[in-house]
Amino acid sequence: METLLEVKNLSVSYFTRRGEIKAVDGISFNIRRGEIFGIAGESGCGKSTIAMSILRLIRPPGRIVDGEIIFDGTNVLQMSQEELRNFRWKKVSMVFQGAMNSLNPVHRIGSQIAEAILIHDDVSRREALKRAEELLTLVGIERSRLKDYPHQLSGGMRQRAVIAMALALNPKLLIADEPTTALDVVVQRQVLDLLMDMQRRFDLSLIFISHDISTMAGLSDRIAIMYAGRLMELADTKELFSSPLHAYTRGLIKSLTGFVHKGRRLWSIPGSPPDLDADIPGCSFEPRCQERSDRCSSNTPGLMEVEPHHYVACNRVT
Repeated sequence: METLLEVKNLSVSYFTRRGEIKAVDGISFNIRRGEIFGIAGESGCGKSTIAMSILRLIRPPGRIVDGEIIFDGTNVLQMSQEELRNFRWKKVSMVFQGAMNSLNPVHRIGSQIAEAILIHDDVSRREALKRAEELLTLVGIERSRLKDYPHQLSGGMRQRAVIAMALALNPKLLIADEPTTALDVVVQRQVLDLLMDMQRRFDLSLIFISHDISTMAGLSDRIAIMYAGRLMELADTKELFSSPLHAYTRGLIKSLTGFVHKGRRLWSIPGSPPDLDADIPGCSFEPRCQERSDRCSSNTPGLMEVEPHHYVACNRVT
């Protein structure tokens, strides 16, 4: 499949009084056209930072310190402000965590969607509102809710409205960053089904970000596992679940309730993630790994292809 987005050796740091915090440390991956690509990992591992970097939305004290982000043959990190204006929403759009934080509480839903269209396209306000109405209908919201304010919608409806806004300019890539946060399980399923339907309908590439690997199991074509700012494993979804190579990946899978037999205790990974403001000389997962060897504390493993299309960063495997 043709590559739409390529991230090469991306590193992002936040410079604070405590020093440099390496939120993303040398990440590389690609997104294919029409693919659903999952990024999973614990909170604080750098998933959202990658998403914000793709749109060049990292703000001080954060800074992209190294790497390239190539979208459709163009380096996003070298784009001018005018080029970025045409890139965001038209080429790549994003569904942010928490729909209420993405919507302006004092403006009507229809007006907010129409505003995004008016800023980027040369159309009348009437045409933009008509397009907003069509989008709301498409995501399952009655057109009569066009004039509602965000607080008049349920959590699931607000998330649908944000998805409609993200699709307003027909982007090629949609980034969904924890789109089911704070929603009950029934609404979560509805939102996930909606994302999959929109992905197929518009032939989108989709980056789905979550700390819940079980959520993306039936959604993603490939999954990347992140830990402490680094990629631990990357493989096709079926391959990842059937033959996980990294101890962290196995720990995440074993912790799923569906993999626990009756009468057995739930599995948990001991310890806590490392502080990212400290230098990590070896494998970042080494202090929590039950399969570590002596070289793990000093040798930082790079992501290597050990089987066709299956990559892992582990001293034990590589």
